[in-house]
Amino acid sequence: MLKIKNVFILLIFSLSCLLHAQSPEMDKLLTHAEKEWLKNHPVMRLGVDSSSYFRGTIDEKNNYVGMGADYVRILEKKTGVSFKPESTSTWSQVIEKAKSGEIDVIPMVASTPEREVFLNFSDTFVDMPNVIISRKDSSKIKGIGDLAGKTISVNKDYVIHGWVAKNHPEIKLLPKTDTEQGLKAVASGEVDAYVGDLATAVYAINHLYLSNLKIAADIPFTVKWGMAVREDWPEMIPILNKAIGTITPEEHAAIMNRWTTIQKGVGIKDILMYAIPAIAIAVLLTLMISNIRLKKEISQRKKTENQLHIEMDRRKQAEHYRLLSIEVLKILNEQSELRDSLARVLDAIKKHTNCDAVGIRLHSGEDFPYFVHSGFSEDFMLKENTLVERGKDGGICRNSDGTVKLECTCGLVISGKTDPSNPLFTPGGSCWTNDSHPLLELTPEADPRLNPRNQCIHDGYSSVALVPIHATQKIVGLLHLNAKEKDKFTLEAIQSLELLSNHIGEALMRKLEEKTHRIDEARLESLLKISQFKAKSIQELLNFALEETISLTSSKIGYIYHYSEEKKEFILNTWSKDVMKECTVANPQTCYQLGKTGIWGEAVRQRKPIILNNFPAQHPLKKGYPEGHATLHKFLTIPVFVDDMIVAVAAVANKETDYDQSDVRQLTLLMDTVWKYVERKDYEAEREKIIRDLQKALSDVKLLSGLLPICASCKKIRDDKGYWANLENYLMEHSDTKFSHGICPDCAKTLYPDIMSAMEKEGTAKKA
Repeated sequence: MLKIKNVFILLIFSLSCLLHAQSPEMDKLLTHAEKEWLKNHPVMRLGVDSSSYFRGTIDEKNNYVGMGADYVRILEKKTGVSFKPESTSTWSQVIEKAKSGEIDVIPMVASTPEREVFLNFSDTFVDMPNVIISRKDSSKIKGIGDLAGKTISVNKDYVIHGWVAKNHPEIKLLPKTDTEQGLKAVASGEVDAYVGDLATAVYAINHLYLSNLKIAADIPFTVKWGMAVREDWPEMIPILNKAIGTITPEEHAAIMNRWTTIQKGVGIKDILMYAIPAIAIAVLLTLMISNIRLKKEISQRKKTENQLHIEMDRRKQAEHYRLLSIEVLKILNEQSELRDSLARVLDAIKKHTNCDAVGIRLHSGEDFPYFVHSGFSEDFMLKENTLVERGKDGGICRNSDGTVKLECTCGLVISGKTDPSNPLFTPGGSCWTNDSHPLLELTPEADPRLNPRNQCIHDGYSSVALVPIHATQKIVGLLHLNAKEKDKFTLEAIQSLELLSNHIGEALMRKLEEKTHRIDEARLESLLKISQFKAKSIQELLNFALEETISLTSSKIGYIYHYSEEKKEFILNTWSKDVMKECTVANPQTCYQLGKTGIWGEAVRQRKPIILNNFPAQHPLKKGYPEGHATLHKFLTIPVFVDDMIVAVAAVANKETDYDQSDVRQLTLLMDTVWKYVERKDYEAEREKIIRDLQKALSDVKLLSGLLPICASCKKIRDDKGYWANLENYLMEHSDTKFSHGICPDCAKTLYPDIMSAMEKEGTAKKA
């Protein structure tokens, strides 16, 4: 027993000697003057902030411990200086003592212009990033910019305190005395977030068990820690820099690996006071306690590692979407057609998200068809391109305010009527799910969607995201992403897509304005051509105008029908020349009654433009067209008004891309102007007819001017052919003169003397 006891004592003594072994001096590095200076300054007062475990603090046994303490011990061995800790309760007190000269050296401190007034600084030996700590239920903080208007805690008088105050005055600061108080303020909800160095924050979260906190984001500011020496000791700085330069990477790594460990020494005298069994029991208990603590630390470390992995994945995804946004913005800022730009944007989104099918819906008329898409089947597009809800009679269903009712989840998102309290939707109005199939099992009452068609689910897509596209404070479209793989999206990814959709909306408005400007110029050019066209007839004018209309809208074919409101009848004026090449209808009809027309008559019945961008699809108002008729793929027709009367309908068809409100606007404006030309032509034709009639009348009157041979006795006139004609007949033949017959008083007396005499007597008697 005694032999075992002696061996145990010898073992403890050997370990004690190893623990007190020192590093070699830096004789080869220090100059003679530096060595002399160190001899004159063998002891230096060290400023210690008891609230900071990392800079170094005084524990309950009055030992100087912590990361800063480990570096101080290394520097003591290398320089031979004895650093005497002078403890204070706060960091602010350390700074004040440094100003007043009550301490000589500060470990683990960052250089600032304000501190350089009263301190000298060594080289950096620790670079520590700063992070934002928030509660786990806060998902809106992704960077320092998201803290605008929010209240955050920082360590008072730390360098990060000054950096935030200077660079981000929009953030409300609530300084705390130490990291522990700052983090507790976040956990309790007193502040929105804490900003500080990563190492201190992670240690405090783990050891205070603040399980409701997370690392929300990093900030573009890294703390560079070195040592600071009083202003009047500049000689110490090169000595410290040489010592710091000799610290090996292994020594740095060892400090970083053990900076949270507190080692406690064991005295030999204490061991000798106890018997071997007592020591064995103590060792066993120590091992058991250490094992329990180790398991707890391992569990906590794994938890922290998992959180770090999650955080790294989140940051990678954020960076991924940042690069996607840069690529999309670059595409949208290029000078190209809107459809080409959005098609390239869609390709980029599909590539970056690894989705199987993507599409962008845009507002067109009263519907939101797909403007560009990739990956969707032809059958899907045939069924899902339109969102307009229709009744059993095929008519459009409308809300009480007159707006069109939109179906399915796409329609719900576009209408802006999503419920953010439902996990299916986001506060930004998006709808997303990583497993869509359980939605099929919901009852209509429990389903938060609007008249769902479930085509995405039936086509095998598990992950679905529907993101509204905003522009000028309203929803103008939808970004649609589908993937057959589950768990394709995260909330952060959807929020990134929402931001991306806003960029798309802004670019959309800009490009639409540019497109409208170009089309307006093209329309004015067409109108100029029409106004200068030397048409011999209205028919020729309308033929020319129709070809210009087809060109302006990028269509293939078109027609113009006259319409009579009174007879409710269409009369064909002209088909475009390319129609006749395709049309093989025998004896084509040129006159139609309104009641017998199909979808093309809706422009008159509804008295508004009609767009069909999928003409072959089933439609309750279509009645088909005769065999041999030119095939229609896309169709646009408008009524032409004169005052409140429809006088014609014009239509174009088979544009390569969808017709939209821009086409409606251009076609309407063009045809309105053309019809004014038609009215002017009608007026000119009528005026010319009147002029011709007047000229003919004047010509006829001129035949009676000049000398006319007339018989002095019978008063007959000789005409140009030498025949003598009665004056009365001659005048009737050569003018519009007509005669009524009577008798003058002189002739009456000569021919009827008795009657005239009696009439005169009778008249005299009445006067008497």
